[in-house]
Amino acid sequence: WLLAGFAATLFCYIGVNMFLSGLHSYGSLAS
Repeated sequence: WLLAGFAATLFCYIGVNMFLSGLHSYGSLAS
């Protein structure tokens, strides 16, 4: 369970980072 929780947290963290960087790239591209 500990490993599953860690993997889920890591996955969410990476997903959020990719989303934010993608959003930033899109914003700079649009403006």
